[in-house]
Amino acid sequence: MTKRTYDIVVFFPGSILPEMDGAHARVVDLMDRLADEPKSVALYSFSGGQQHSWTPERRSLFAARWPNIDLITESRPKSVKYLSYAKKLLLGLFPFKAKKILSLKIGGATPEWQALQQSTSTFIINYQKGLCEVNGVDPSRCLIETHDLHFLKGARVHGTSPFALTSLLKLRAEFGAYAAVQGLFAISPAETTVFKMMLPEVPTYFISSWTLPSQAAPVPQVGGTEFDFIFVGSAYQMNGRGLCALYEAEGHWLSRYHVAVCGQVCEDADVIALASRHNTISLLGYVDDLGATLKRARLALSPVSGTGAKMKILSAIRAGLPVLASPSSMEGLAPGYEAAVLPIEESICRRLLTDAAAYDAAQTAALRYARAHSLAGEAAAAMTAMTRPIRRLAA
Repeated sequence: MTKRTYDIVVFFPGSILPEMDGAHARVVDLMDRLADEPKSVALYSFSGGQQHSWTPERRSLFAARWPNIDLITESRPKSVKYLSYAKKLLLGLFPFKAKKILSLKIGGATPEWQALQQSTSTFIINYQKGLCEVNGVDPSRCLIETHDLHFLKGARVHGTSPFALTSLLKLRAEFGAYAAVQGLFAISPAETTVFKMMLPEVPTYFISSWTLPSQAAPVPQVGGTEFDFIFVGSAYQMNGRGLCALYEAEGHWLSRYHVAVCGQVCEDADVIALASRHNTISLLGYVDDLGATLKRARLALSPVSGTGAKMKILSAIRAGLPVLASPSSMEGLAPGYEAAVLPIEESICRRLLTDAAAYDAAQTAALRYARAHSLAGEAAAAMTAMTRPIRRLAA
C-alpha cells in the first residue's frame, strides 16, 4: 500500500501509453510538465477492466518516460463501478449536493486510493466523470482536466439535441460537480469562456499546452510526397463517422488524392468499407512514431465534429503541417489559425498542393500559430494553483 506523501496525484482510468487518442496526448503532455516540476507526483489508475489496461509493457513505457513519477494501480471492484453510475444519476438530479455525492465510497474496496486520500495535497482528475469513477473524493481538493464539454459532446455523439432531457441531466451533473471543485483546466478559449460565465467562483485556466515551447524538441519541416493528406483518428466513433461523411459529400474530388489514415479508426468497419471503395485511401493502423508518419504527407485532414480543441489539429500544426478542417474542428482553436487551418474545399486543396509558395506560406503559418498557441495558455498559473497544504480527510 502507498506510504509516500505526494504533492500531486493525477487520476486517469486506464493506461496512457502508448498514446492512442487525443485524451492520451493531453495527459501525456501534463505528465511531461509535472516530471520537470520540483514536486512529488503519482499517477493513480485502474489496473484492468478498461479499454486500455496496464500491461507489463505499458508499465515499462511509463517507468522509462517518467522515472521520477510513481504509478499506482489497483483493480476496480464492480461495487465501485456501480456506485459511479449512481453518482452520475444523483448529480443530474441533485447538482447542489455534489460534494456529498462525490464523497460516497465503498469502504475497503480500493485501499490504495484511500491511502492517497490521507497523503496527497491536490488531485488532478481527468474528465468530470472521473470524479464519479474514483471511490470517493473531496472535490474541493481536485483540479479537473475537463478535455471537453461533456454534455455537449454526448449530444453530438448520439445525434440528440443539447436541450433534450438526457443532455440537460448531463449538464446539471457536469456543472454541479464543477461548482464544487478547486479549479478547472480548459482545452479551448471557447470552453474557458463557458466555464467562467457559468461558474464565476471556480478558477478556470486555459491550458493550450502543458509543455512550454522551449521544452519541446524542435520539429522538422514536413511536406512529403508519399501522401497528399493524412488523417489521424482514435476509435472514438466521431472520427470514423466524420471521415465517411466527408467522402460522401466531397468524394467526387477528394478521391483523386492519396489519403493516409492512421490510428485505431482504421479498425472501424465503415472506414474499412470506405477504403475498399477508394484505392486512394491507405489504412496504416496504429503507428508508433506519428511524427515520422506526418513527414510523409503534405496536408492533414480533420473532418470531425465534437467539442474541445482537436489534438489531431494541434499535432499537425506543431509539425508544420497545414490542416483542412471542418467548421466544428475549428471551434476550439484560439484566434489566429486562419492561415494554417483552412476549410475543406477543392480549390484550397488544389492551390496548396500545386502552388509551392502558397504551401510554404501555410506551413510557416502553422508553425507560427503552434508556438503562439502554446504561449497563449495559463499553464504557469495552473502549476501555481496545484500547490496547497495537505488537508487530511477523516478515515
